[in-house]
Amino acid sequence: MEYFTFPMETLNVTQSYTGTYSHLEHTTGTPKDYPIDVAGIDGNRSAVFARVPLKVIAKRGVGNGSVTNTIWLETVDKVITPKFTDYVFMTLTHWNDSDEMIGKWGVGSTIPEGSIICYEGTDGATSNHIHLVCGRGHASTWVENSKGKWVIKGDSYPPEEVMYIDPSFTTTIKNRGGLAWENIPKYIGSPVKKDVSVDQLEVLVSKLNVRKEPTKKAESLGYINLGIYNYTEIIDNEGYRWYKIPYGYIADDGTYLILYPKEEKTPIDNSNLEEENKKLKEELKQKEEEIEELKEALQNYKTFTPVEDGYYYFALTTNETLYYQIKEN
Repeated sequence: MEYFTFPMETLNVTQSYTGTYSHLEHTTGTPKDYPIDVAGIDGNRSAVFARVPLKVIAKRGVGNGSVTNTIWLETVDKVITPKFTDYVFMTLTHWNDSDEMIGKWGVGSTIPEGSIICYEGTDGATSNHIHLVCGRGHASTWVENSKGKWVIKGDSYPPEEVMYIDPSFTTTIKNRGGLAWENIPKYIGSPVKKDVSVDQLEVLVSKLNVRKEPTKKAESLGYINLGIYNYTEIIDNEGYRWYKIPYGYIADDGTYLILYPKEEKTPIDNSNLEEENKKLKEELKQKEEEIEELKEALQNYKTFTPVEDGYYYFALTTNETLYYQIKEN
């Protein structure tokens, strides 16, 4: 499953959804959406890309001076966003009728990942930019809200809750618009096998930061992968219990981790070893004496092999023993 990311190579938010120029009434009316204006590189018509495969749901405004050019897009598959995992819709507004890319994408078509959707434009605007709205699930039209603004009809979210920033693609951050954009999560750590001889913990949550020091103010080194890790130190700080693992420090509020303290071995009682050893030596000596007696007895054995069937008589002295063996024909 792919991450849904910001679709331009430069992040330049010229007006956020709280902007008083034209957006505030979008977010304070009912229903509402969360539009941002993005301008890419100033003085240029920067491209907007499909970062995942997108299906064209609707396209309106071309050749109609009373309707601003807008395209409705929806992800072909579910994607991962900072707030949810689901299908995402996105609308792009203000591209020009003459846009050489937008004409390629008809309603119902799929825009391949990596393709240019359109460029910034000035349809219904005074300067090149794209008016962008996004959210969860499906959207295909506008609706007028209680403040008289035409908003996207659907489950709109603030863009920073729908899109990550991919630093390998969006290489220039010019203006975040005061929004808390998140980079694509970086996961670190190689879980180990359960080992009762050391202190271990199991990570249960998928977005647990690994910090350079045991404080939320410290640099995040990435998110820790789910699994079991050895820990060597425990520190209480800022209302959390911090555990030192090979990759840094992770915090627990009582729900993030399962602890597996090492099992203490029961000490061996050595107090009776000397007595037991003495007893075993005596038993060994006795067995050795018995073996010697048997060896001596074997040397004194007399054998008799009858040459024919019949009765035979043997006279035994005290302590002599007769052993016989019957051979079958």
